[in-house]
Amino acid sequence: MPSSDSTTSLNNPDEFRPFNQWFNEHRLDELNPYKYEFSFFDLDGILFTIRANNNLYFQMLEVKTYGKSVLRPSQKVGLIALDRILSKCVPTTHGSSTLEIDGFDFKGRPQKYKVWYLGLHILSLSDTRPDKSEVIKWDGQQIGLDQLYKKLRMKNE
Repeated sequence: MPSSDSTTSLNNPDEFRPFNQWFNEHRLDELNPYKYEFSFFDLDGILFTIRANNNLYFQMLEVKTYGKSVLRPSQKVGLIALDRILSKCVPTTHGSSTLEIDGFDFKGRPQKYKVWYLGLHILSLSDTRPDKSEVIKWDGQQIGLDQLYKKLRMKNE
């Protein structure tokens, strides 16, 4: 279920919140004098984990409930573009190239990290929660709850 600060309604996940409604009503009018299409999309989560030697792994996750598995048009354009940009700019495997960033640890202290991007993934549930769903799909492939735990923890299978 979306959180209270989500762009979709808590009672009806297909219903956009007021900001999205306003944005969609005006995106081709006064906000955009050149009449070019532009869009607003949301992402359910960016999961990350920090492992040995300050390796930071992250992946983007879009969750679809009640058996839905198709991205909305704005998500399809925006999320796939973002995924491809990240795939080109951030190493995706342990190779010779690395991306190092300055960041902070969980106590707020400065820290350097080596960053690895693990992709955009679509999690489709037959209900609203994995433990209540008879069918769980990861990128269109049916998996079990144990496999889902591994994927969310970014553990190799």
